[in-house]
Amino acid sequence: MVDFDQFRQTFFEECDDCLGALETQLMEFQAGNATQEGVEEAFRAIHSIKGGAGAFGFQRIIAFSHEFEALLDQLREGKLDLAGEVTAAALRAFDVLSDLISGERDGIEPDEHFEMNAMVELKGLLAPAADDVDQPAQPEPAAAPPVQPAEPEDEGGSKRYRILFRPSET
Repeated sequence: MVDFDQFRQTFFEECDDCLGALETQLMEFQAGNATQEGVEEAFRAIHSIKGGAGAFGFQRIIAFSHEFEALLDQLREGKLDLAGEVTAAALRAFDVLSDLISGERDGIEPDEHFEMNAMVELKGLLAPAADDVDQPAQPEPAAAPPVQPAEPEDEGGSKRYRILFRPSET
């Protein structure tokens, strides 16, 4: 029998390690000692937390980590710089993420809007994607045609089904 609690405990221990690495890098950023390696380490920490949270279905940690990761990704790619507002927002996001993880660990769910201000702040700092700049608005894609239920085909006492997958055009 698989001990799910053991895996869960391991996830939280790894979160502690990742949060420690992330905090160290954020403090370096704040002190003006940012390096590309430091940004990469911070990104990996968030990415690991998000991936582990996905394995356990911790949706709030996943969603928040995704926004935090996007900010760090743009730092990695040179689309943003570590101006004071970016570093300050990253430090606030670190506190929120730590609290979300602690809440899951302790079974105490923060208020449903707990992380919203920090998420909005992170999104607001993101540089627009290159393909979003000066592009005309695209029309909404047409809805996919309704799917007809498959009818079984009788072949000598056994039923055969035909299943058809159609990807959307977006």
